[in-house]
Amino acid sequence: YGVTRTAEVAAFARAAVRRGRLGADLPNRIAPLTADCPDATQLCWRWLLLLELAADQGQLDTILPALATTDLSGASAGALQRLVKGLVDAGHFAAAKQLLGDSDVPALRYLRAIVLTKEGNEKEAEALWRHIQAELRKEEDCYTLATLMESLGDARAERVWDAILLMGPENSVYDANACLKLAPYYEQRGEFIQSADILTRGLDNMKGALMITNPDGSIVSGDAAMKQIRGKIEWLRSRGAPTP
Repeated sequence: YGVTRTAEVAAFARAAVRRGRLGADLPNRIAPLTADCPDATQLCWRWLLLLELAADQGQLDTILPALATTDLSGASAGALQRLVKGLVDAGHFAAAKQLLGDSDVPALRYLRAIVLTKEGNEKEAEALWRHIQAELRKEEDCYTLATLMESLGDARAERVWDAILLMGPENSVYDANACLKLAPYYEQRGEFIQSADILTRGLDNMKGALMITNPDGSIVSGDAAMKQIRGKIEWLRSRGAPTP
């Protein structure tokens, strides 16, 4: 359970706990599941599994005391981000803040701003958000942050995708992905030609395999993805063409 984790694995684990009626016993399963963990990142992924299982069984409060005493300071930002997001989604803001600490990773600082907002500290959250924006320097950090923001339905992600296009190096894979992500924002505002133009720019800069996720969750890759995007570009240009 880690880099190979899938939704199917999590679903299988939840079903097993339900069938075995193991929800109440989850606190006793913490030690066996977290013992002999090779590193903090793997430990973080195992805690995410425990979090999901406990939430599914209505037992989340019973495992949080053990999580509070777990040292995850060496975990990767990606793994910690997933775990903290799970706590935020479940409304356990104090536990989320404890895990976040004083991290300077943009995505983790953003989650701290989300926690502040949910606690009613809007001014502090807005100040932190402005500071995060001002300190963005790396395309990779922007990509991770914008992806997280979109997963939470935060339309401010558009600003972060835009920021990637202003950074170097030019015509990077991050630029290409940012273009593909920005196109729907233009389309939603009725700016069809701009949406088509930025999609075209994204395709021109795309390096390696192309994969897109549709609104229904289906994944299209390779030539099929290229064909779908080119068809979208044609449709956008037809919508944006002047009416005779």
